[in-house]
Amino acid sequence: MLTPLAIIISLVVFTAIAFVSATHDIAIDGFYLNTLNKDKQALFVGVRNTAYRGAVIVGSGVLVFLAGKLAEQHLIPVNAGDTKTYPINYGWATAFGICALIFVLIYLFQRWYLPYPRNYAAETGAPQQTTSFVEAFRTYFQQDKIGWIVAYVLIFRLGDALTFKMAPPFLMDKVEKGGLAVSTSEMGLLSGTLGVMFLLIGGLLGGYLIATQGLKKWMWPTAIMQNSTNVLYWMLAINQPGIEWAYAVNSIEQFTYGLGVAAYTVFLMRTVRPEYEASHYAITTAFMAAGVLIPGVFSGYLQTGLGYQNYFLFSSLAVIPGMLTIFFLPLEDEKKLASMPRPGLDDPD
Repeated sequence: MLTPLAIIISLVVFTAIAFVSATHDIAIDGFYLNTLNKDKQALFVGVRNTAYRGAVIVGSGVLVFLAGKLAEQHLIPVNAGDTKTYPINYGWATAFGICALIFVLIYLFQRWYLPYPRNYAAETGAPQQTTSFVEAFRTYFQQDKIGWIVAYVLIFRLGDALTFKMAPPFLMDKVEKGGLAVSTSEMGLLSGTLGVMFLLIGGLLGGYLIATQGLKKWMWPTAIMQNSTNVLYWMLAINQPGIEWAYAVNSIEQFTYGLGVAAYTVFLMRTVRPEYEASHYAITTAFMAAGVLIPGVFSGYLQTGLGYQNYFLFSSLAVIPGMLTIFFLPLEDEKKLASMPRPGLDDPD
């Protein structure tokens, strides 16, 4: 049981992490948009989303597996002769220390490898412009069909967010409570082996298909495939089969997630105005984060009241409103916007 002081310290630490993470997201999104042209943005969106989801999997899968294994293999006796206590806190401390080292190595790699964004004003002779946040915010909401765009961003991933939040507790909960009784180490393998491979395939394939055949053609197919996996979790909750079925469902989920989020992300990037692309995309991703995080706040209460079977049935139905907004999105306007050149970037070298 955590003490009140420990809870306060944890909230402060988590708040600081969230602030730094959100600031980094804005910077890296602006870097991505400024460095790549429209075609390359679509082509590499699968790599981008796969890397993001892969980081989540490492945190929720590989990290969990490592912490669990370290705890199981290094028992610390509480009393003389007692070797039954798993020091899970030592396992977590070691796992987080390894993560910190990985972050340092990634930082050094990026400092060495990543290119600096081109200075478009210097290359084209255009005057440097500074845009206030108020101006960026105002122009963002002046876009055509912005109401439908915001609605799509906020609610399209509602069902996906509900499933994503409660899938790990469902898999690890006891059978008598409706779960599949997957152990901590098995959970790490489940998320970090086949899931990663299928996520990579889905993300790369989604980016390639959109870059070569267009977003409009793949908007509906990828949305249907991505949201259909909620039904698979509902079936798992009904039948409570062995872990091999959990591997199969998780692999399908990761593959379709890669496909669906590729289309989702490309659309978001194509709806920002070129002169405000970094600021507009930051606003868009704020709505996107709210659409994923807010359902997570209520997911535990919903599951407690509904049980796993009804919860996953509810998440399967929750995808419908978001998918209906696709009918009203400016996909034709997005195609025209994608073909607009940006000075200094789309000009041939």
